Amino acid sequence: MARTKLINGVPIPCTPEEEAERDAEELAWANRHIPTDDEIDQEMLNRALAEPGSIVRALAEVMFQEINKLRVRGGQTAYTKQQFIDALKTAMRA
Repeated sequence: MARTKLINGVPIPCTPEEEAERDAEELAWANRHIPTDDEIDQEMLNRALAEPGSIVRALAEVMFQEINKLRVRGGQTAYTKQQFIDALKTAMRA
């Protein structure tokens, strides 16, 4: 079945060149390399996410502060930074 494209809401058959371009895109997508966990440098990712200015770092800092406020309000001791990091690492692999 020939592919079509919409031009002003009207389906128009694709040209042979457009068909070939789309076939190449689909082949590239099908043959893409998805890295395994072993191939991903987890330490590099963690460093990038913890860089000053990182949105992930900012979210973690705010979450750390808010959790400690709730813990203290509930009569518990506040987490140390290391306890919080350890909890995050445990949750990452759960």
